Amino acid sequence: HNGELHNHNDVGSYNVLIGGELVAGDVGGEVYTARTFSPRRYESKVLSSYGHPVPRVGGRLQVLGRAAAAKVVKTDFTEQKDTVVLDIAKAYDCPTLTALTRTFVFDRQKRTVAITDNVSFSAPTAFESPVMTLKPHLLEGRLALTATGGEWEEKRETIENPGKPTPHRIAVRFKEPVAEASVSFVFSCGK
Repeated sequence: HNGELHNHNDVGSYNVLIGGELVAGDVGGEVYTARTFSPRRYESKVLSSYGHPVPRVGGRLQVLGRAAAAKVVKTDFTEQKDTVVLDIAKAYDCPTLTALTRTFVFDRQKRTVAITDNVSFSAPTAFESPVMTLKPHLLEGRLALTATGGEWEEKRETIENPGKPTPHRIAVRFKEPVAEASVSFVFSCGK
Protein backbone atom coordinates (compact mmCIF):
# COMPACT_ATOMS: atom_id res chain seq x y z
CA HIS A 1 0.00 0.00 0.00
CA ASN A 2 0.98 3.64 -0.32
CA GLY A 3 0.90 4.52 3.37
CA GLU A 4 4.27 3.04 4.35
CA LEU A 5 7.23 4.76 5.97
CA HIS A 6 9.50 6.21 3.24
CA ASN A 7 6.74 5.40 0.74
CA HIS A 8 7.27 5.84 -3.02
CA ASN A 9 3.65 5.47 -4.29
CA ASP A 10 4.64 2.34 -6.21
CA VAL A 11 1.86 -0.24 -5.80
CA GLY A 12 2.50 -2.98 -8.36
CA SER A 13 6.18 -2.14 -8.81
CA TYR A 14 8.65 -4.90 -9.64
CA ASN A 15 12.29 -5.70 -10.37
CA VAL A 16 13.56 -7.89 -13.21
CA LEU A 17 17.06 -9.25 -12.68
CA ILE A 18 18.88 -11.28 -15.33
CA GLY A 19 22.19 -12.86 -14.42
CA GLY A 20 22.05 -11.05 -11.08
CA GLU A 21 21.85 -7.61 -12.74
CA LEU A 22 18.89 -5.23 -12.46
CA VAL A 23 17.55 -4.92 -16.00
CA ALA A 24 14.29 -3.08 -15.20
CA GLY A 25 12.14 -2.12 -12.26
CA ASP A 26 12.42 0.14 -9.25
CA VAL A 27 15.30 2.55 -9.94
CA GLY A 28 15.71 3.66 -6.31
CA GLY A 29 15.48 7.04 -4.63
CA GLU A 30 16.98 10.47 -4.77
CA VAL A 31 19.57 12.35 -2.73
CA TYR A 32 17.70 13.30 0.42
CA THR A 33 16.80 16.98 0.92
CA ALA A 34 14.41 18.81 3.21
CA ARG A 35 11.75 18.50 0.45
CA THR A 36 12.11 14.69 0.54
CA PHE A 37 10.60 14.65 4.04
CA SER A 38 8.03 17.41 3.53
CA PRO A 39 4.51 17.58 2.10
CA ARG A 40 6.24 18.28 -1.27
CA ARG A 41 7.83 14.78 -1.30
CA TYR A 42 5.89 13.57 -4.34
CA GLU A 43 6.91 16.51 -6.51
CA SER A 44 9.91 14.27 -7.18
CA LYS A 45 9.54 12.26 -10.38
CA VAL A 46 11.75 9.63 -8.73
CA LEU A 47 9.77 9.22 -5.48
CA SER A 48 6.32 9.54 -7.02
CA SER A 49 4.81 6.75 -9.08
CA TYR A 50 6.01 8.55 -12.24
CA GLY A 51 9.51 7.20 -11.56
CA HIS A 52 8.31 3.64 -10.99
CA PRO A 53 7.18 0.91 -13.38
CA VAL A 54 3.48 1.49 -12.67
CA PRO A 55 0.75 2.95 -14.91
CA ARG A 56 -0.51 6.50 -15.19
CA VAL A 57 -4.30 6.42 -15.30
CA GLY A 58 -6.26 9.34 -16.70
CA GLY A 59 -3.03 11.35 -16.61
CA ARG A 60 -2.84 10.77 -12.85
CA LEU A 61 -0.23 9.19 -10.64
CA GLN A 62 -0.97 6.86 -7.72
CA VAL A 63 -2.49 8.34 -4.59
CA LEU A 64 -1.06 8.32 -1.10
CA GLY A 65 -2.42 6.30 1.81
CA ARG A 66 -3.10 2.85 3.17
CA ALA A 67 -6.29 2.48 1.10
CA ALA A 68 -4.16 2.70 -2.08
CA ALA A 69 -3.32 -0.99 -1.89
CA ALA A 70 -2.88 -3.97 -4.17
CA LYS A 71 -4.93 -7.11 -3.72
CA VAL A 72 -3.62 -10.49 -4.81
CA VAL A 73 -6.33 -11.86 -7.11
CA LYS A 74 -4.67 -15.08 -8.25
CA THR A 75 -1.50 -17.12 -7.83
CA ASP A 76 -0.49 -20.22 -9.73
CA PHE A 77 2.94 -21.79 -9.23
CA THR A 78 3.97 -24.78 -11.36
CA GLU A 79 7.20 -26.33 -12.54
CA GLN A 80 6.72 -24.62 -15.93
CA LYS A 81 5.65 -21.15 -14.85
CA ASP A 82 4.66 -18.90 -11.97
CA THR A 83 1.75 -16.47 -12.24
CA VAL A 84 0.67 -13.71 -9.88
CA VAL A 85 -2.25 -11.35 -10.60
CA LEU A 86 -2.70 -8.13 -8.62
CA ASP A 87 -5.67 -5.77 -8.59
CA ILE A 88 -4.03 -2.32 -8.38
CA ALA A 89 -7.07 -0.13 -9.16
CA LYS A 90 -7.33 1.23 -5.59
CA ALA A 91 -3.97 2.97 -6.02
CA TYR A 92 -5.62 5.45 -8.42
CA ASP A 93 -8.19 8.20 -7.98
CA CYS A 94 -9.79 8.13 -11.41
CA PRO A 95 -13.61 8.23 -11.55
CA THR A 96 -13.84 6.35 -14.87
CA LEU A 97 -11.53 3.49 -13.83
CA THR A 98 -13.51 0.24 -13.45
CA ALA A 99 -10.67 -2.32 -13.35
CA LEU A 100 -6.87 -2.47 -13.43
CA THR A 101 -4.97 -5.70 -12.98
CA ARG A 102 -1.27 -6.42 -13.32
CA THR A 103 -0.21 -9.98 -14.18
CA PHE A 104 3.30 -11.32 -13.69
CA VAL A 105 4.30 -14.53 -15.47
CA PHE A 106 7.71 -16.17 -15.14
CA ASP A 107 7.85 -18.85 -17.85
CA ARG A 108 10.76 -21.22 -17.25
CA GLN A 109 10.37 -23.02 -20.60
CA LYS A 110 10.31 -19.84 -22.71
CA ARG A 111 12.78 -18.17 -20.32
CA THR A 112 10.68 -15.01 -20.17
CA VAL A 113 9.21 -12.68 -17.58
CA ALA A 114 5.99 -10.99 -18.72
CA ILE A 115 4.22 -8.10 -17.01
CA THR A 116 0.77 -7.32 -18.40
CA ASP A 117 -1.59 -4.51 -17.40
CA ASN A 118 -5.29 -4.91 -18.26
CA VAL A 119 -7.46 -1.84 -17.76
CA SER A 120 -11.07 -0.89 -18.36
CA PHE A 121 -12.95 2.39 -17.98
CA SER A 122 -16.59 3.48 -17.91
CA ALA A 123 -15.69 6.15 -20.49
CA PRO A 124 -12.57 6.48 -22.68
CA THR A 125 -9.63 7.64 -20.54
CA ALA A 126 -5.91 8.28 -21.06
CA PHE A 127 -3.64 5.36 -20.14
CA GLU A 128 0.08 4.62 -20.21
CA SER A 129 2.37 2.08 -18.63
CA PRO A 130 6.18 2.33 -18.37
CA VAL A 131 9.28 0.26 -17.86
CA MET A 132 11.99 1.89 -15.73
CA THR A 133 15.70 1.14 -16.05
CA LEU A 134 19.06 2.55 -15.06
CA LYS A 135 20.77 0.82 -18.01
CA PRO A 136 18.69 1.02 -21.22
CA HIS A 137 21.33 -0.93 -23.17
CA LEU A 138 20.47 -4.01 -21.07
CA LEU A 139 16.96 -3.98 -22.59
CA GLU A 140 18.18 -4.14 -26.19
CA GLY A 141 17.08 -7.45 -27.67
CA ARG A 142 15.51 -8.46 -24.34
CA LEU A 143 12.32 -6.39 -24.18
CA ALA A 144 9.22 -6.74 -26.36
CA LEU A 145 6.42 -4.18 -25.97
CA THR A 146 2.88 -4.96 -27.12
CA ALA A 147 -0.46 -3.28 -26.58
CA THR A 148 -4.07 -3.64 -27.63
CA GLY A 149 -7.03 -1.29 -27.31
CA GLY A 150 -5.91 1.58 -29.52
CA GLU A 151 -3.06 3.18 -31.38
CA TRP A 152 -0.05 3.62 -29.13
CA GLU A 153 3.44 5.04 -29.14
CA GLU A 154 6.64 4.36 -27.27
CA LYS A 155 7.75 7.40 -25.26
CA ARG A 156 11.30 7.55 -23.86
CA GLU A 157 12.40 9.97 -21.18
CA THR A 158 15.44 10.50 -19.00
CA ILE A 159 14.56 11.66 -15.48
CA GLU A 160 16.87 14.12 -13.77
CA ASN A 161 18.17 12.71 -10.49
CA PRO A 162 21.22 14.76 -9.39
CA GLY A 163 23.76 12.81 -7.37
CA LYS A 164 22.24 9.42 -8.20
CA PRO A 165 22.13 7.14 -11.27
CA THR A 166 19.91 8.45 -14.07
CA PRO A 167 16.54 6.68 -14.45
CA HIS A 168 15.22 6.03 -17.96
CA ARG A 169 11.46 5.73 -18.52
CA ILE A 170 10.14 3.81 -21.54
CA ALA A 171 6.35 4.10 -21.70
CA VAL A 172 3.62 2.63 -23.84
CA ARG A 173 1.23 5.56 -24.22
CA PHE A 174 -2.09 5.35 -26.03
CA LYS A 175 -2.51 8.25 -28.46
CA GLU A 176 -6.23 8.58 -27.70
CA PRO A 177 -8.28 7.73 -24.59
CA VAL A 178 -9.24 4.05 -24.40
CA ALA A 179 -12.24 2.15 -23.00
CA GLU A 180 -10.26 -1.07 -22.55
CA ALA A 181 -6.61 -1.79 -23.10
CA SER A 182 -3.81 -4.23 -22.44
CA VAL A 183 -0.09 -3.46 -22.27
CA SER A 184 2.58 -6.19 -22.05
CA PHE A 185 6.29 -6.03 -21.36
CA VAL A 186 8.04 -9.33 -22.06
CA PHE A 187 11.64 -9.71 -20.95
CA SER A 188 13.73 -12.47 -22.50
CA CYS A 189 16.06 -14.03 -19.95
CA GLY A 190 18.28 -15.68 -22.58
CA LYS A 191 19.48 -19.26 -22.73
